[in-house]
Amino acid sequence: MPRCRHPCQNAPITALTLQQREIAGLVAKGLTNGEIAERLDLTRPAVATQIREILTVLGLPTRIRLALWFLRQPHRPA
Repeated sequence: MPRCRHPCQNAPITALTLQQREIAGLVAKGLTNGEIAERLDLTRPAVATQIREILTVLGLPTRIRLALWFLRQPHRPA
């Protein structure tokens, strides 16, 4: 698989808020927006907005790329 050629490969996890890190971790675990919303007591639109913001901050095109980025982080939250 080709390596990420977007700015994301250098973006530290600290570029995200704590809630965004948690959401990114749940995306990396394969949860849907609805499942994330239920787990974090948020609305689905709020989760969708957060994911769009995360993708924008990291310069990533898709949630799959987000999951890959998250899993490559050396100090990702437990």
